[in-house]
Amino acid sequence: MAQGQALQQAQAVQRPTPRYARRLALIALLTALGVSTNYALIFLPNVKLMDALVFVAGFATGPGAGALTAALVWLVYGSINPYGFSLPILLTTITGETVYGVVGGLLGRRMSRRGKPGAGMPASERSILLGVTGLLCTLVYDVFTNAVSGLIAYNSVWLGLATMNFPLPLGLMHEASNLFFFALVAPLLISIMQRYAAPQGALSWGGGTP
Repeated sequence: MAQGQALQQAQAVQRPTPRYARRLALIALLTALGVSTNYALIFLPNVKLMDALVFVAGFATGPGAGALTAALVWLVYGSINPYGFSLPILLTTITGETVYGVVGGLLGRRMSRRGKPGAGMPASERSILLGVTGLLCTLVYDVFTNAVSGLIAYNSVWLGLATMNFPLPLGLMHEASNLFFFALVAPLLISIMQRYAAPQGALSWGGGTP
């Protein structure tokens, strides 16, 4: 009988919990969506749904999982890319992209902890909150990646920052499109996962327990 109990305990340790399996599934799904939408939007420079998807992955599964999603998306897209491959640039973009996943995870935790029963956040406030958050994260990403790229390509951080919006306003395109995606698409995705994918109480717009 003791052997049977020991075997059951070993199987329980080896078998992923439903929440752990759900988290892995969400990471895999959002990674696949990030890669596929990157290729679908490749004709639009610096317009990518990926950043919002990485943010949502962090919001839904935590900062570490959000950072992992960022790394997985860029490992695929950055390695198989018609614009070419550069290991230093790939490492730079992976590092920068983790900002979205980590910030998403921290915001998700904070909102779940501070929520009050029945006091859901209005849709307009959700959009404003996530839109502003996405814009700030994008500014951090653009400044960081352009500074490092300038250092690598021109041996000058300032020249790298100057090329962020010259000769083409690529930085502004990135920030404007992310403001749109974070304000409109990210809240929708979070609400869908809150309803169908996440365990009860795991995602909250202010309606969880304190």
